[in-house]
Amino acid sequence: MMDMPPVMHWLTGNIGYHHVHHINHRIPFYRLPEAMAAIPELQNPRRTSLRPADIRACFQRTLWDPGKNRMVDSAAVAPRPAA
Repeated sequence: MMDMPPVMHWLTGNIGYHHVHHINHRIPFYRLPEAMAAIPELQNPRRTSLRPADIRACFQRTLWDPGKNRMVDSAAVAPRPAA
């Protein structure tokens, strides 16, 4: 979840709620906050902002690890041998 002031949510088409769009792509951007409030599993999302420290942290966690079911940094992933 991207924390932003209300005007920034409006200017960006609710990009802070973009993860809700991945649950159902037919939800229009102006209904994303309402949809998020109605889905119990989304009531306590991790949050980030546009602060430089938060942006830096996002770039450090660059890869999805399906075994751990979470994002990991690239140093945590062992290189695969060439085929």
